Amino acid sequence: MKKYCIPLKLVKWTANFLSDQEAAIYLDSTQGEMKPVKNGILQKSPISPILSFFYSASLLDIFETPTNFIEIPENYACNHPTHISILIYVDDGKLTVFSHSLDTNNYVLAKTNQLVD
Repeated sequence: MKKYCIPLKLVKWTANFLSDQEAAIYLDSTQGEMKPVKNGILQKSPISPILSFFYSASLLDIFETPTNFIEIPENYACNHPTHISILIYVDDGKLTVFSHSLDTNNYVLAKTNQLVD
């Protein structure tokens, strides 16, 4: 949030909002033990979609500039893969690349996945 010049007061409020959170898993209407949540954003809060943006913003920044940051071997480069694009909606994301070869697409997406893990 600091990177996007959000006032310190709001950064501190957000840190407080996200601290000391717990969650439990429900299975067949039975609640499991409450456990601390170490990262992530609470669901069902009006602020969650906004915080979700900040949570995934650094990942979006990687793909902001249309540049190929993966070195593609010659045997794949001849299939002319497109730039990798990303689409994120709240906590779901999709990486996309197009080429003339399924093998090339798989190679590029696998290498991209290694970079963002």
